[in-house]
Amino acid sequence: MRHWKLILGLAGLLVVLGPKTPVLAQPGLQKTTATYRSIDGHDILADVYRPKGNAPCPVIAWFHGGALVMGNREWIIPQIRSLAEEKNFCLVSFDYRLAPETKLPAIIDDA
Repeated sequence: MRHWKLILGLAGLLVVLGPKTPVLAQPGLQKTTATYRSIDGHDILADVYRPKGNAPCPVIAWFHGGALVMGNREWIIPQIRSLAEEKNFCLVSFDYRLAPETKLPAIIDDA
């Protein structure tokens, strides 16, 4: 039961990491997709939306909701994407394996 409370707390989690100094916004984010984990030949992906250029920037880590049984990294709340664009933040949206095919604590390990 403790694992369910933890993972439900992670579903839809918003984490912002980075400097507290304001950054001027640049329109648009560039998207790339990366494998952040491989399990039994299955790649688990994350979409990285990054402001143009290579300057360091704060990061929003996004784990989609879906009660652990549905959803994917493309389920980004529009306000989160808008926040990243407005503040010139990087947004990383993670996939994770879903139930019932994957059991706890393996889902937690992905997150």
